[in-house]
Amino acid sequence: MNKAKRSFLKQRLYLSFTSPVFYVSAVIFTVFCAFQFFFMQNFFGGKGTTDLHYFFSAIPYISILIIPALCIRTGGSQENTLPFTTAFSTIAYWTGVFAQFCTMLLPLAAVPLCVNLFGDVDAGAAASSFLLVILYAAAAVSCAVFFFSAIQSNTLAFVFSALVLAVTNSIHLVSRFAATSSVIMRFVQAASFSWHFDRAAKGILDSRDIFYFIAATLLFFLLTVLIREKHAGKTYTKQERTQIFLAALIFVFASLNSGAYSFRLDLTASQKFTVSPYTKKLLSAAESSVRITYYRSSVLSSLYPQTRDVYDFLTELAADKNVSVCAVSPDKDSSSAAALEYYGIASQQIQTAGNNRTEFINVYSAIVIEYEGAWEVIPFILSCDTLEYDIAGRLEHLITGKKRYVTVLCGNGLSLKSDYSYVIPWLSAQGFICNEIDISAGRLSYQLEQSRNYGNLLLVLGSGALSDDDCMAIETYLESGGRVLFAVSPYEADIENSWHITKSRNQRLITLLSAFGTEFSPDIICDLSCARITMESYENADGSAASSAHSAQLNYFQWVQLLPQENARQGITLFWPVEVRSFQENAVNLLYTSSSSYEMHPDTNSSDSLFETNPFILSNAGYNPQKAVQKMRPVGVHVSDSVYGFYNAGIFDNVEYEVITDQYFVHSLMLGYIGGAYGDYRNLDFLVNRLLRLNGEEELAVLQDSGATSAKNQFLYKVTDAESFRSARNQTIFCTFILNPLLIIAAGIASYILRKNKIRQYAGCYEK
Repeated sequence: MNKAKRSFLKQRLYLSFTSPVFYVSAVIFTVFCAFQFFFMQNFFGGKGTTDLHYFFSAIPYISILIIPALCIRTGGSQENTLPFTTAFSTIAYWTGVFAQFCTMLLPLAAVPLCVNLFGDVDAGAAASSFLLVILYAAAAVSCAVFFFSAIQSNTLAFVFSALVLAVTNSIHLVSRFAATSSVIMRFVQAASFSWHFDRAAKGILDSRDIFYFIAATLLFFLLTVLIREKHAGKTYTKQERTQIFLAALIFVFASLNSGAYSFRLDLTASQKFTVSPYTKKLLSAAESSVRITYYRSSVLSSLYPQTRDVYDFLTELAADKNVSVCAVSPDKDSSSAAALEYYGIASQQIQTAGNNRTEFINVYSAIVIEYEGAWEVIPFILSCDTLEYDIAGRLEHLITGKKRYVTVLCGNGLSLKSDYSYVIPWLSAQGFICNEIDISAGRLSYQLEQSRNYGNLLLVLGSGALSDDDCMAIETYLESGGRVLFAVSPYEADIENSWHITKSRNQRLITLLSAFGTEFSPDIICDLSCARITMESYENADGSAASSAHSAQLNYFQWVQLLPQENARQGITLFWPVEVRSFQENAVNLLYTSSSSYEMHPDTNSSDSLFETNPFILSNAGYNPQKAVQKMRPVGVHVSDSVYGFYNAGIFDNVEYEVITDQYFVHSLMLGYIGGAYGDYRNLDFLVNRLLRLNGEEELAVLQDSGATSAKNQFLYKVTDAESFRSARNQTIFCTFILNPLLIIAAGIASYILRKNKIRQYAGCYEK
């Protein structure tokens, strides 16, 4: 580039960054994007998430007005730019507006940094989103520059460019308002800016999306050069017209063929869009082909773009020579109805809204995996969060023939069907074959011995109804190679009525575990990191009768919310837990409370409850009124060691078990209390993960964790109390709504002063 071109380019950049329109637009742009995410999405009102998808998705929509506004001054100038070529002057104009937009993105980096105060932001997803925003801006600026070059009136150019950007941002939504054919649907999706941006917001860099934005940029650039040369009076020879036609043809064919050699990079922290080594190892062990069929209703591709990620992941699986993948649309393939019925796949009803109406439609999104005449089904899936875990578990069963058994017993006298109604269905859905034991039938030792024919895994929920014979049977089970997950506590709660806490009806199993070196604290734990519940009471705080019922949202310190940690990637909630410690050499603490937790001592003189459990009384008393010691406390332990027998004489090697100090953590009623409007099933996911690890399926448990990790990253777990929340909120509001605009305004004032000084310098030189 010669000196004259460099000077011209610098001039365009100088004009761009001294324009008042730029600084006004920058303030509007940054404030709108932050406001849309933090306030329109109710970030501070209980619906906060560290998923930045809604933040980045707002950028194309505000750009509908911002980019044409920037072009009014710099993008569509009709001035004579000789001696420079039309192509170079167009590049200069485009560079000026593009540089303005990229500069406006810099203050937006404060948003993910502020969100990180509340929870973990996926840096890979944020980086890919910013990159695609830049590519989007390149295409959108090129489009706007074309209209400002083609239309003499700035007002009309602004209107047309804004209209085209609005259409390209939203055209993929047309199926929500009108019936569209699959051909039209594919076309509008291919033309939509937002559709191509969706993958990047999840942390996927796809070559098809990158090519789309680059191709759109070059197409509008070519059209701009042609229209400006036509305005300048240039006529094209036959050879030039042929070259232009061939260039356009190459562009069209390259666009149509962009998916043939596509690749994608998974930048997410959990790598949930990439096939893991474990799944690859399973597939390499297949002695014949694995056939995967994805039954997906056509309408889902527009209503749920994430189903595209499901198909992309299946396509990546098909890179293995043993795997073939086929996608079937049930609403187009009449023969698929019989197949769906054969596999037992039922349609699912989803709600759609648009064009002043709300309706429910039946859709399919199911996966069938076939291998050597056998098959497994994933009945309904919409995203990749747990996709690989679901596939790998079924592949393991099909290819290796391995079956996953677990024996479940309620040791507290409650019922699996009515009290723990989620446990069996949830475990069954995760590939466990459940063997239920009823201790009231007696002969537990025989029942456990029979269960050894199917597996060596036992889940014990509670202990208050276990007899000495029952505990001896459990000890024998452990000492003969069985692995047990105990969810037990030395206390019982009246969870259906008063919530009064009393000592467990018997302490036999607690005594057995103590003999193994696992000891329970006599105090229950309270924590600032706790469940927030809505309660209705007919009593006043002092216990007297109230004139009418009243309700309030309260932090219930005795229902401890464990923060995401190594062995509970999503975090879980425990109800009235106690501290547990094991003195075995190879024992490992599984779960910890926060550093703010303290212990509440039992009131042995109380005739009703050993502990005060009334949420209103606890709330009015304040947190830790007795100023007890606050620290992290273990509430779960894993033991794998030699033990001295308690009922059975001798030393027994390789005894393995885990203890969670809460018998109600998967109780249906308690899960309902903390579930809110959408349900909270983290405790059940945690249960599955620990059973997988006890069963020796470490790699599969890691896959389950990866899906949980992606979900964990969306929780605002770093703010554990009202004070820390207010502090983080105030910092966020100050940075995004006060500091950023002030910095932009200060830069605008500095630009104005600089421009005035230069004008004075030029005026002084002219006078001399």
